[in-house]
Amino acid sequence: MRSFNLKNLFKRKPRLDHAEASIRLAAVAALDDEQDVLGRVFREDESRDVRLAALGRLTDASVIATGLDDPDVQADAAHRLLALGSELPDHIRAHVAVARVELSEAQDETRAARAAARIDDPDQRLAALLKNPSNRIRAAVMEGVWDVEVLALVERASRGRDKGLYRMARERIAERRKGQAEREAEQGESERLCSAAAQIADDDAHYDAKRDAIEREWQQMLQSMQETDAGLARFGVPPRDLESLQDAFPARRVRQFGEEPPVAGAEAEVPADAGPPAEPAPTERVEALIEQADELVVGGVLTADSVASLRAALEALQPASEPEPPVEPKPASDDDGEASPEVGAQEGLTIGATAAMADSQSRPETDPEREVRDPEHVASAERPGAMAPQTRAASAPLPAEARGPLMEPPPRVPEPPAAPAASMASPEGLPGEAAEQSDDGYIRALRKASERVAAFERAVELEARASDLVARSLPPEAEDESWQALSERLGATHELRREARALQRRYGWPRDMPRPAQLEGLTNALTQAHAAIASAGQRLQGLAEEVADILGKFETAIGDGSVRAASEHEHAARDLVPFLPRDRARSLQARLGSLSARLRELRDWRTFAESPKREGLCQRMEELAEQPLAPQPQADEVKSLRAQWNELGRVASHRDRELLARFDDAAERAFEPCRAHFAELAERRAYNLEQRRAIVDVLEDYVAGERWQSSDWTGVERVLRTARSEWRGYYPVDRRAGREVEARFNELTATIHDHLKSEWDVNSARLESIVAEAAAARASDAPLPERIEVLKSLQQQWKESGPVPRRVSQRLWRQFRDECDPVFAEREAVREDRAEQFRRTTDEAERLIDELRALVDSTSPLDEREVANLRTRTASIGQLPRRLLRRLDEALADVERALSAQRAASTRESELAWLARVEEVDRAFAEAAAGDELEAWRDAAGEFAALFAARFEDDAAEEDEDPHQLTIVSEIEAETPSPEADQNLRLALSIERLNGDLSGEREASMDHRSLALRWCAAPATAEEELRTRFFGALRSMVAGHVSARGYTNARGPGAN
Repeated sequence: MRSFNLKNLFKRKPRLDHAEASIRLAAVAALDDEQDVLGRVFREDESRDVRLAALGRLTDASVIATGLDDPDVQADAAHRLLALGSELPDHIRAHVAVARVELSEAQDETRAARAAARIDDPDQRLAALLKNPSNRIRAAVMEGVWDVEVLALVERASRGRDKGLYRMARERIAERRKGQAEREAEQGESERLCSAAAQIADDDAHYDAKRDAIEREWQQMLQSMQETDAGLARFGVPPRDLESLQDAFPARRVRQFGEEPPVAGAEAEVPADAGPPAEPAPTERVEALIEQADELVVGGVLTADSVASLRAALEALQPASEPEPPVEPKPASDDDGEASPEVGAQEGLTIGATAAMADSQSRPETDPEREVRDPEHVASAERPGAMAPQTRAASAPLPAEARGPLMEPPPRVPEPPAAPAASMASPEGLPGEAAEQSDDGYIRALRKASERVAAFERAVELEARASDLVARSLPPEAEDESWQALSERLGATHELRREARALQRRYGWPRDMPRPAQLEGLTNALTQAHAAIASAGQRLQGLAEEVADILGKFETAIGDGSVRAASEHEHAARDLVPFLPRDRARSLQARLGSLSARLRELRDWRTFAESPKREGLCQRMEELAEQPLAPQPQADEVKSLRAQWNELGRVASHRDRELLARFDDAAERAFEPCRAHFAELAERRAYNLEQRRAIVDVLEDYVAGERWQSSDWTGVERVLRTARSEWRGYYPVDRRAGREVEARFNELTATIHDHLKSEWDVNSARLESIVAEAAAARASDAPLPERIEVLKSLQQQWKESGPVPRRVSQRLWRQFRDECDPVFAEREAVREDRAEQFRRTTDEAERLIDELRALVDSTSPLDEREVANLRTRTASIGQLPRRLLRRLDEALADVERALSAQRAASTRESELAWLARVEEVDRAFAEAAAGDELEAWRDAAGEFAALFAARFEDDAAEEDEDPHQLTIVSEIEAETPSPEADQNLRLALSIERLNGDLSGEREASMDHRSLALRWCAAPATAEEELRTRFFGALRSMVAGHVSARGYTNARGPGAN
């Protein structure tokens, strides 16, 4: 077997866009410190390991902070930010994820406290704190925590983990609960004291003693309230308004001067014009109580505290509101002579009040330990601000003018004076018939209030169970729900409806009273349960119809004699009947039993008729086992006999089962020769399948890792051809197992082909556009060189274009050549014309060179017009070969040099003649000056006399040049030697000349004419030696420099 070599086509470095996370992880490790690439990988990669690898190399806090909102890397990003050690920006440090990590790792109390303050969620803050290994840090952070909700969370989370925190939380919760209990007890005591102070009759003989005792208790109670409020202030509980409570305390009676204390039993006299404000009638107070009770339900604040307040208000109304039977007052006093408070309470109890009190006493009390253990209960009951507005209004003290019926003290019932029985039976002093009507209304109102309070107490007692039942959602109905699941769901729904009905009956809620939210939820749950049961019933009706249809098919199959189909219908019906309702199941079950009996009878007859056929199949299989065929025909024959056996259906009798065993044994022996063949074939197919899977794996990596925007499309074509060739080589494979691999291979090759075809389409369009541009260039009127350059550019673009199918490439190439060839043929014609022109130009250049050389070699003077003509012909001759052009330029340069030499020689002769004339005039001037014959000299000098004009000026005597120095200067300029006697002066003048050059004060240069002019301006000298030396130096200057300078513009008289 040949080995798989497609992998050799792909050898590349790990890439960040590879499909496998391990390769991307290696690519991250191979990256340099490229922060932008690492940041992109950290933000966008799908693998958490790859993202963490990039995170470990990031140093930019703003990039790392992008992971703080990602749950997968949130904690790791926070750790990395804190590990950088640099000063983090405030908005990053304030992030809750950074604060959590900082709190869990803090080693300083201040840093831990600041981190905890940045975490708003108490659960997150507590979880981070418990991760801190330092007990000192945890205790320091929790030292300032007094919120009950947070303390409950601490207690629950620290149980078994941190004994110190657990003990602190337990103690503070207990302290908070104790303070709340004391506060509630003080509230009740304050109301009791206010009521007791209000009930003392003004004409009571023991008024002052009773009042003093109540006021002492009142002051002690106020002091206790202040201490309790101070203790609860740490827990965020607002203090009570003690001033308002003090104002609500009944004022003490003030006796007028000279008033005698009342006598016990005497009736108090009330001035007619100063009667107290009338109190509401008892019936009105009860009705107000009923209205407030209804408001509690409507407002959704029906709590244990509010119901307890209602019960207390109801009991406060009952002792003085029950008119029958009248009870004689039974004065009883304690040791100090004051009446016992229990007496008044017992005197007013009636049958209705006794029943209400018994119902109240039968309610289960709240377990104090459970309240502490249940953090939710503690948080909801004790958290500041968590109590409902109505509850807070019921528990907080109110001023006397703001208290409603719930807070008013019970009406004071004075001791009845000696009067007729009819008068005593009339409350509030009403007449007999009016009193009876008032009593009936009052009793009805009181009974109605008692019913409401009892219903409220039952609602509070059943609230937890109702909430739990409402929270229990109905079993969901799945989209493809099976009949078994439907049956289970229907049973659960029936159970939920039964419990809801029982709980609804226990509520016993009055019909004329609005229902609380829990009862409404219970009613909604019942409605939903009814709807779910009705929906399930409709589906079960469909199931019954389906079973009936199956039984119909069952009966039809029996009539057709199809045992196999009938057996299948029987099993299907038996699987569905148990899920039907009992009434429908009975009739269908009876029909199913009847059809099953008919099926058994059909099987018996079928067995009798099929036994000979089974016998014949056994004999044929045994013959095949004794005389086997080739492996593949043998296997086909065994398969055919097995199919014929299966067509006879299932075996039913003992005889048929024996034949089945005989047939299976013969089939096993007949198939034995085929096993080795199929085993080898299976091995080959398995190997081919593995190789094909390897090809698919490599192609998957290639497709996932290839950058299609910049692919080597020639290499892509080679990969596709190689993969298909390798794939065809690994054949055959198991069809079932290879179907998925082949589908994947076809998908991958189709993907590669699609990318390649897209590139082909792009390249084909590009080549077609090149052909179109070539046609446009051919038809253009542009100069030929421009069209040639366009076609050359198009040829280069053709070479750079990507691959296309061979057929398309050949077709487009022929079109392209048809457009290019005429233009290039035109270029060849132009080139031939240029070659002919070039030959003519070179011949002309050779003739010019010969003529120029002839001029140079000639001994006669050069004619400047002829030279100018040759120069013009040379400039217009056109392009020449480099060597020929260089020869032509050299010949022309030789002529130019000869012409320059001719000009220099002419200039030198002219200058020397001018110097000779100046020397001659100067010598004549010296002689004329000595003989006083200057006028004759001026006539003889002619135009040269002007050069000596300075000698005739009197004011120029001091500025006259020294002829001796001028002579040495001319020798310095001419670089000729001076006599030995003048060497020192020459050196001084040379230094002066050098200094002038450095300072820039001296003229750039002095030629022979300027020196001659200076000599003519100097005083005349009779020394012929100086004159000879001076003009000799000037002649040397002319001989050495006149050719370079030219002196075409002569200065002074006598210039040519």
